[in-house]
Amino acid sequence: MVKLLIPEKKETLREANFKKENLFYAFKQKHTNTYVSETFIIPLEKVDDFIYFMVDNGLNKELLKKGNDMLLLDFINLQSRQYKAK
Repeated sequence: MVKLLIPEKKETLREANFKKENLFYAFKQKHTNTYVSETFIIPLEKVDDFIYFMVDNGLNKELLKKGNDMLLLDFINLQSRQYKAK
């Protein structure tokens, strides 16, 4: 009922960018650029762009949690196909 009386705060652009950067660096802590490039056939110089592409298309902290490795790999594989098709 309180939510009905007090509107939810909209995420600011600054907060959205901060969240995006956090996901970007969390992913890079888990996987190197070389691994992404060699495993998913992404040119090494485009890996950072690809990671931001994944963030924009649904990469989230749940996928980066320990135990979700297979889900993350499936997500990366799907995103790599979409990225290369654009």
